[in-house]
Amino acid sequence: MTTGKDELAPWDGAARSPHGEEYAPKEPIAPREPGTFSAVAFDLDGTLVDTLPAMEAGFNEMLSPLVGRSISREEIVSRLGPSLVDIMRIYDPETPEQRAATYLERSIQLHLDHARLYPGIRELLEELRNRGYRMAVVTSKRRKTAIPTLEALGIADFFVTVVAEDDVTRMKPDPEPVEMTAAALGVDPSDLLVVGDNPTDMYAAHAAGSAAAAAAWGYYGDESGKYAHWVLRHPADVLDYLEVVGTHDTNGNSPL
Repeated sequence: MTTGKDELAPWDGAARSPHGEEYAPKEPIAPREPGTFSAVAFDLDGTLVDTLPAMEAGFNEMLSPLVGRSISREEIVSRLGPSLVDIMRIYDPETPEQRAATYLERSIQLHLDHARLYPGIRELLEELRNRGYRMAVVTSKRRKTAIPTLEALGIADFFVTVVAEDDVTRMKPDPEPVEMTAAALGVDPSDLLVVGDNPTDMYAAHAAGSAAAAAAWGYYGDESGKYAHWVLRHPADVLDYLEVVGTHDTNGNSPL
């Protein structure tokens, strides 16, 4: 990643944040048998929720005056993956921590105003709960925006846990977030199906020994598919790779 004055120039359409390519699994991906999982972990941005309109509003409100130009959705997607401070450092190399804190405070309301569930997500979560699957969110977002977003969209109670940027010392593509998620769900990482749209989701799943399913409806389209065990075109496709594993705990387990 480059920083400084070069980054203030118009985005060239190719520059992007690194996705931890050193974690990329060797191709071709070894096949995995469906139906061998007892829990499912979802990425948030670009998988459960379309937060790009909220991020577009926040980037352009907070960063456009700094760099003297508008920031497109495509550019924003190209920056996703690293921590919020590292993303802010691209645009404000002098005070990225302060910039991240200011952005975070403003983005909470922007997410409440603009974030929307992808079609079919609520129905998928309801079906997974009915089938007895324990579910979690594993995200590179901060808890301060992740939890209110899930609550505002009415899906927080589906999840046993949320593992966010501020819960881990190493973010995806490192396996730590996935391993922490599996532990919170009470399953071995090999019994966990990870669903996400970013290559970092796929890398982290493989590094942890979990199954990887690419959400092609998200920001990266088919890009993550080459690192996935399966490519999902619609949220309901998740069900094709699962079996009924038990009865939903009606007492609930969500700590949210």
